[in-house]
Amino acid sequence: MIINKLITSLICLVLLVAVKAEVNNMDSIEKILKDSKDDTAKVNLLISTSRAVMFSTPDKAFDYGQQALNIAKKIPYPLGLANAYRFLGDYYADIKNNTEKSMLYYHLADSIYHRFDRLDFKEGRGAILHNYGTTQFHQGNYVTAMQLLIRAAKVLDSLNNKSILPKTYNNLAAVYSFLGQFDKAEFYIRECVKLVEKTNDHHLIAIVNINLAAILIEQKKFSEALPNILKAKKISEISNDQQALEMCFYNLGDYYGFYKKDYKSGIFYLEKGLELAKLLGNPWDEAKISTNLSGFYYQTGQFEKSLISASKAYKLASLQKNNDLKQRSLRFQAEAEIHFGQYKKAANLFQEAIYLKDTVFSEENSKQINYLEALYQSEKKAKEILKLQNEKQIAGLIIKRRNLMIYGLFLTITLLIGITLLFLRHVRNKRIIVEQDLQLQKHKILELENEKILLATQSVLKGEENERKRIAQDLHDGLGGLLSGTKIALNNMKNNVVLNNESFKDFNHAVGLLETSIMELRRVAHNMMPEALLNLGLKDALNDFCAELDKIDPTHILFQSFCQFERIDSGLEINAYRIILELVNNALKHSGAKELVVQMIQEPDRLCFIVHDDGIGFDSKKVFAKGGLGLASVKSRVDLFNGRMEINSNSLKGTEITVEFTI
Repeated sequence: MIINKLITSLICLVLLVAVKAEVNNMDSIEKILKDSKDDTAKVNLLISTSRAVMFSTPDKAFDYGQQALNIAKKIPYPLGLANAYRFLGDYYADIKNNTEKSMLYYHLADSIYHRFDRLDFKEGRGAILHNYGTTQFHQGNYVTAMQLLIRAAKVLDSLNNKSILPKTYNNLAAVYSFLGQFDKAEFYIRECVKLVEKTNDHHLIAIVNINLAAILIEQKKFSEALPNILKAKKISEISNDQQALEMCFYNLGDYYGFYKKDYKSGIFYLEKGLELAKLLGNPWDEAKISTNLSGFYYQTGQFEKSLISASKAYKLASLQKNNDLKQRSLRFQAEAEIHFGQYKKAANLFQEAIYLKDTVFSEENSKQINYLEALYQSEKKAKEILKLQNEKQIAGLIIKRRNLMIYGLFLTITLLIGITLLFLRHVRNKRIIVEQDLQLQKHKILELENEKILLATQSVLKGEENERKRIAQDLHDGLGGLLSGTKIALNNMKNNVVLNNESFKDFNHAVGLLETSIMELRRVAHNMMPEALLNLGLKDALNDFCAELDKIDPTHILFQSFCQFERIDSGLEINAYRIILELVNNALKHSGAKELVVQMIQEPDRLCFIVHDDGIGFDSKKVFAKGGLGLASVKSRVDLFNGRMEINSNSLKGTEITVEFTI
């Protein structure tokens, strides 16, 4: 088995070297694929080749990716299958700009990566976190993007990854750049440059140099920016990298327009970049370029073009759901409308732009992002300290080993003592074994007791849910029907009885109270056993619960869901619903939060919930020690279905509770 793995690894290495040497020669690659007898090596070769040619010949790259997927399914080869899914997700994200399809393939890859604990699968999970973060960034959700990208950086950095980590740093730099924190953006992009210069990834080298130039331009370091743009342009032209070349034109346009004030040259390069963005089908880059073009058109007196370009940018940004680009394009529209004398329209556009800017660059978002950055850096430093401590311990162990060799010279003298000690040790070990047997018996008794308690708890909870359902049914069908019948009878009576004005008002008041009672009864029955939970499932029930609660509670309550959803065991659905209700109600009662987010993630083999608030936090150990019924009830429900619950709470940063079940 080991020999087969070594042979496979050698074949993969030889084939990958061949790809790097002849990536532009498709005939040579086809010959290598045809001659290869090892399907695992063939899958790895197809995926690496797909990535190498994705930006030069995307159609060929997609074909290779599909071949890798089909072979990996047939072998089977889980890691290759997950990597093929991830490549197809990258293809639809970077080439086709189809977020829905890219997220579908990312979820498929993620579900496979989570099934195994090997380092290469863990690296895949880090890569998927990077992909999720990039998607959120393109949609203008900078806080969510920062959370995901920093999580990806932690995983990839812990594995000393050199291929994906630079891309994560690159995207972190881009997020900070969009938020106006250019010092942090420059730090991450320069860290990224250090990593990519050691690789042979021409596309990534070009992209990173372009992004470094863009950040330098934002800081008005124009003379430093130009060499990076020209370097990236040269690499892009040699490798026929159309995407990188489009970004070069975009940054050259900004360089000439913002620095040289040569708006004609700026327009020339931006229009070339826009032409490539359209050809590549990249609406996000189209929106960015069109926004800057609008400003340059305005500076050259082409006001009609400025208005058209800004309007187009706004439409594209709206399709991407990117509020940042929308607010920038609205400002240019407003300036153009002022030139045409449309002052009221311009004022409305300015007002909408200010509102959108506040949603993107809110103080709370900045605080949260700064906190995430500080947390990541502190953990990174802690990791470096731990590494130094480990090295120190290893040095100490070496010294101890040398001392033991010296002490070994005296073993002949202490042989008799050693025999005596061995005898005593034997006696002691026997005593330890007896004690361990007693402990094992106690442990088995404890397990039986716990199992008994678990069965009792399960019976109580099942009886409780049945009673809830029965009471809800009785309230709705029995008392609800009687009240509704009474209301109808009173309304019929009103038409047949002559009442004076005073009595008529009292009569209507009584009917109104009856209507309120009916609504309250229905609300109570719904809370005891929601119809959405029984008929539609857990996702819709939680969505309805959060939406209704958000209407009446001052705390902003948001429900988010991910992946494809299917109905699961009704017992688990009801149990999970009760858990989320308890966690949300606890947060609303005790946290003093301004915002509460409930997230649901369902995959073929697991169900996960995350409840996060920005409140005052609490000490979970003290709460459990005091015997709080709320968390104790949640814990018992989680244990009932062999789930896992994790509580992360801080007095300054709020609380995040994660509950996960295997399905």
